[in-house]
Amino acid sequence: MELKGIKEFLEQYKKTLLKADDERDIIKESIHVISGVVVLNKDFKINHSIIELKVNSVKKNHIFLYKDAIINDLKNKHIKPITDIH
Repeated sequence: MELKGIKEFLEQYKKTLLKADDERDIIKESIHVISGVVVLNKDFKINHSIIELKVNSVKKNHIFLYKDAIINDLKNKHIKPITDIH
């Protein structure tokens, strides 16, 4: 009986982790479709509703040109609120 409880408990964490990975995939896709820049998981992190880019300055500037469109697209896709891109 206790193993079933542990299994359900761990399933909650699995769902949370999968949701985080799905959100990162949606963010990568939005950046790529709107700006044309391909970013990898290692190229950005999400910190307090801000996407922090870790790419070279050329890619970063190109993404900044489309910053508002990317943020609006993510809002339309109901991703956790993204307020800025740095």
